[in-house]
Amino acid sequence: MADRIIALALAISKMNGGFDDPLSLAFKIKNPLLLKCFSVRHEKDEHGYRVFKSVSSGLDAGVMDLEIKCSGKSNSKLTPQSTLKDLIGCYGYAGTSPCLPVLRFLKHIKGFEEVSELTPLGFFLGE
Repeated sequence: MADRIIALALAISKMNGGFDDPLSLAFKIKNPLLLKCFSVRHEKDEHGYRVFKSVSSGLDAGVMDLEIKCSGKSNSKLTPQSTLKDLIGCYGYAGTSPCLPVLRFLKHIKGFEEVSELTPLGFFLGE
């Protein structure tokens, strides 16, 4: 399970420029998945995104967020039967092909060749 969720987190991070684009917001605030801040205990930027002290902390939080969303235990109303497209929409991406950058990344990983925007989130949990 963890390997699939981590691959998904890395794919979303790549889309956001979280590791490789020093000009991106995700890189600057060390928040590779651009997670919103919902707690007054955490630091946030002017756009409401959570600011992390390290990239590894941001990635860990992103992985945990994905595990919760993919399992259906979040307030996002996603379930393991929801699709990758549904998940990407929860992160605020829309348009005609919001999943394309994620799919381009994942298709290069063994075992992800058949992943599409209609892949159920349960796949990323190993279901």
